[in-house]
Amino acid sequence: MARILSLVILLGFASLAEASVVISEVLADPPSGAAGDANQDGERHTYQDEFIELYNAGSESINLSDWRLGDTAPPNTHFRFP
Repeated sequence: MARILSLVILLGFASLAEASVVISEVLADPPSGAAGDANQDGERHTYQDEFIELYNAGSESINLSDWRLGDTAPPNTHFRFP
């Protein structure tokens, strides 16, 4: 019985292992000057040069529609993926 339960648990988590989103890089406070111009538009801007990089560490594609990204501010101010 324990072997069957273990197999069911492993199969249940198999789909989770195939798609895994990881935040691989964050620039929350760009440095001064040209080094802080992350979007390379010719000027450093406190908010326009902030970014995060998402990496799919799994083998399956992931639909980010309706995912939200934010901090502790109210949820209606979080970025919502289209």
